Amino acid sequence: MLESHAANVALMITDLTMPGMSGLELLEIVATRYPSLPMVAVSGYSVHAEARAAIEARRIPFVSKPFTRGQLADALALAGATS
Repeated sequence: MLESHAANVALMITDLTMPGMSGLELLEIVATRYPSLPMVAVSGYSVHAEARAAIEARRIPFVSKPFTRGQLADALALAGATS
């Protein structure tokens, strides 16, 4: 979807636990292909140290589920997305 509609996508929010591809893999692919696209990672599970380091290295905000609107708004602001 992103490849065919990249001009219309202002932000990507992804869970780190998904079927078929991890959110971390998706973040890496999207960061490489669309480096200016703001991204936020979320998870309801504890994130292992290697994944956390990869997210932090890319400066991608992370929000633990369940989160409040305010926590999500803060992550969007850190990502550089307009709210």
